[in-house]
Amino acid sequence: MVTLKINWNNDTSMTNETAGIGEMNFFKDRAIYVSFMIAFFSQAIMFSTVLYLPYFVQGVIGSSATTSGAVITPMMLGLLLSSNITGRLVSRVGKAKILSAAAFLIMGVGALLLSTMGVKTSYASAILFMVILGFGVGMSMPITNVNAQNVAPREQIGSVTSTV
Repeated sequence: MVTLKINWNNDTSMTNETAGIGEMNFFKDRAIYVSFMIAFFSQAIMFSTVLYLPYFVQGVIGSSATTSGAVITPMMLGLLLSSNITGRLVSRVGKAKILSAAAFLIMGVGALLLSTMGVKTSYASAILFMVILGFGVGMSMPITNVNAQNVAPREQIGSVTSTV
């Protein structure tokens, strides 16, 4: 309690109305804003798939609870592999726009394939579709971070990275 009282009294940001969690001036820079939007949509696709697909595999395809949960693992393996490869490509080649477009194309193909799933879809098909989606999501992750870091002021790189 004593520490809280001392910190509260010494912290001027508690009463400063302009202080916030994140810097709003990040959104003024188009490159950072686009990186935020790409990260937002790719993460929305990933998390909605991670949440929905196990229910689908168990309820519609008829797999067990363990098997339906395990369908996420191939997506994560594809995500890890493609994020490592893409991170190295961005560092060496620097074609972030082309790689970003390719990432969204692969994510779109994966999402389109997932939308075709039905009662007759096999477990192997679901795994393949998840790997494709994982590759697309994994490609977008390092691109958004590197783009935001490249245009941010040096003293704000950590804040930009944590926001993306």
